[in-house]
Amino acid sequence: MCRILFLKWENKEKTLEYLDAFSKSWTCDKRFEKLTQNLNVKWLKDQHIHGWWYLLVTSKNVSTYLTSEFIRDDVSWIEKLKTEVKNISWKFVLFAEIRVTDRWYVSAFNSHPFTFSTRNWIDGFLFHNWFLDWDVVAKDIWINPELYKTKNSSTFIWLSISKNLEQWKSMLESLFLPDDSIRTTYNLMLFIHDNNWKFKAYIYPHIKKSALAFDYICDCNKLLRKDYDDLIYIWSSTISDYIHEEFSVLENNKLLEFDIDFVEEYYFSWE
Repeated sequence: MCRILFLKWENKEKTLEYLDAFSKSWTCDKRFEKLTQNLNVKWLKDQHIHGWWYLLVTSKNVSTYLTSEFIRDDVSWIEKLKTEVKNISWKFVLFAEIRVTDRWYVSAFNSHPFTFSTRNWIDGFLFHNWFLDWDVVAKDIWINPELYKTKNSSTFIWLSISKNLEQWKSMLESLFLPDDSIRTTYNLMLFIHDNNWKFKAYIYPHIKKSALAFDYICDCNKLLRKDYDDLIYIWSSTISDYIHEEFSVLENNKLLEFDIDFVEEYYFSWE
């Protein structure tokens, strides 16, 4: 269960404002506290503390950072990213996440951005906010979860998505999970280099149909969007505690696709 952030285009000043809000959202989250109380996850309270990470894509660079250190102990955690943003000269796309886990291990080896590659030449990075039954996901793709106890749900999601993409299913079809594997939420962010040599970003907001009747689930897990002339912003609902503007709510179960057309690639000839 995580806090996720997506920013696209070129307004650095507004991006820095959102990052300041993002840096405050890991603690004192009353929506998350109410959610964990109602779901009876007793060891989680009002904090996202189990590390944070980001993926920053510019025209000529892909920068990643991840740590499984307690976020309160990583005193400079947001400053590195803000410095990188200030030095961007053109367009960018940014994915970021603050994490808390309810089960198994937290390590730098099972943290986001989670990378994957398929046998039909699709490469990508995966971020998520979800509350899943991992065993069901694993068994759906014929994997024994007992063999993966040092991993986490990202491992099974990556394997599930990869299997579907290798069968030439659409992105929306590839993100499908059995309904009984989703306890409440299945929000995804992906950055993809596809087999048509295109770069794309995907946002997939999904709250389980049976969970939509519960305000404490929707209030905590809905994704909000704000469009400016030079920036697209998508983030968890906590943004409204720190930036007081009008936001739209992403339509549930609707996949958003963004073309990332500013990445420059270079091809070398031996001639």
